[in-house]
Amino acid sequence: MFRKALITTTALFSLITLFVAGTASSDADAARRRRGVSKYQWVVKGKVNINRGNISKLRCLPGIGASKARAIVARRVNKPFTSLSQLRAIKGIGAKLYSRILPYVSLSGETTISKTRVRRGTAQ
Repeated sequence: MFRKALITTTALFSLITLFVAGTASSDADAARRRRGVSKYQWVVKGKVNINRGNISKLRCLPGIGASKARAIVARRVNKPFTSLSQLRAIKGIGAKLYSRILPYVSLSGETTISKTRVRRGTAQ
């Protein structure tokens, strides 16, 4: 009888341990989602020529979505960009966003930009 109780207690303890370990990882995932932090991040490499890049290439720029990409294309149809600082005249591109996209834009040359999704904490 003692042996049966010992086996039952050991099995119960094992189940509780598995449950708690499984809950901890899902709790961490839930906390990450509540904070708005993803397990993945976008890595941008290359440059985009703002006078020649299409909307999909402009959308690779950090913080540039479809509407801002369309605004860049619409602006250059009338008059090509002669200075990168002219991007600041586009609605929604302020000093902070401008400083984020500056390393990835150019006025000449080929568009070589690419955007890749990688797991956080891995080497890029």
